[in-house]
Amino acid sequence: MGVMTCGRDSCDGIMCERYSSTYGYICKECFEELVWRGAGQAIGKGDIKRFLDSPINRRLQAMSAAYFDGVFPFQFTEDRPDANPST
Repeated sequence: MGVMTCGRDSCDGIMCERYSSTYGYICKECFEELVWRGAGQAIGKGDIKRFLDSPINRRLQAMSAAYFDGVFPFQFTEDRPDANPST
């Protein structure tokens, strides 16, 4: 895996596993914060853009990944939670 820089302006993450053709790469920590901020809400493109322009707050915890998993799907098969299903 190469260096994939996080698309959040205030983040220096470089090992990003999620990618959106609209927003670029996002690191695990920023993705979790984005999910936390969007839990239970209908998040639109403007909201994601505002988030990517916002300062980092690492204290926030992930609450729901359903919506954002679709926006930023895993790009590397071996890293996907369902890549190695138990038999």
